[in-house]
Amino acid sequence: EDFFFSFLADFYIEDEQLYDMANKGKYFIDNGEYKNAIKQLQKVVKRNPQLVFARNNLALAYFCNGEIDNAVEATEDILYDFPLNVHAICNMAIFLTRRGEKDRAEEYIKSLDNISCTNGEDVQKVAVTFCELKRHKEAYKYLKLLLQYKPYDIRILHYVAVAAFNIKRYNEALSYWGKIEKISPNNTISSYYRR
Repeated sequence: EDFFFSFLADFYIEDEQLYDMANKGKYFIDNGEYKNAIKQLQKVVKRNPQLVFARNNLALAYFCNGEIDNAVEATEDILYDFPLNVHAICNMAIFLTRRGEKDRAEEYIKSLDNISCTNGEDVQKVAVTFCELKRHKEAYKYLKLLLQYKPYDIRILHYVAVAAFNIKRYNEALSYWGKIEKISPNNTISSYYRR
């Protein structure tokens, strides 16, 4: 019995260490330290390839570091193992677009309409992907859905306002920037855009 609990404790400690390492890799990405992110996330993925979020972040780190071919290859591997992974599909659409493979990218973009996003994180990833691809109509749709999960998130409200503006829904855009000003009265971004 003691052996079993000892084994479980070791398993959870190892798991927790990998999550900490993966989060450190994400921290490196967020701070523009892409080479450090790649090294960190490669270690995590080598130890546990089932941590899909770490694999997606590794592909993103490659992309941000200008290693687009490595990013595409890493994402193809993820999609081989997890064909419906929303983050990998979104990444692939962006990576292929940047690589100039618009037709191939379009296949991934179209597949997003056939996948049900089951949580706010997936919805946000799809919305941000459409923003990156300058597909404002689709971005607007997903950003509005995202507001159901995060109705007072100033950043999301701003994104919805920008998307609404870009599809010529000017009054709606003004309304969202107005909501931001109510939530955060001294917000200079919303007042700038409203002007």
